[in-house]
Amino acid sequence: MILLLFWTFFVFSLSLAKELDQFHYLLSSLSMLCSIYLYDQVSPLKISLRTNICLLLIPSIIFWYIAFVFNGFLCLTPISHEILVSLLFIHTYILIYVFWEYP
Repeated sequence: MILLLFWTFFVFSLSLAKELDQFHYLLSSLSMLCSIYLYDQVSPLKISLRTNICLLLIPSIIFWYIAFVFNGFLCLTPISHEILVSLLFIHTYILIYVFWEYP
């Protein structure tokens, strides 16, 4: 919970910064990375494989949506929808298999 609040404060403070250039953004991102690393070394967080898979599903759904909807003009050679659907089914099968087989 502390990391979530810390990360939210970090994102809001960077979004409200008026004079933020690339160098200061890099420095603040590195300081955020170091603080998360140090916090994890002090009190390590044990997350199961199932929780990791559930947390990775949200970005995965967003990437699949982008691939389906914007496939026509984001690629030089667009992939057919049959291949995209088969890749989606393979990806879903692997996630379900790992989710159910490993605790």
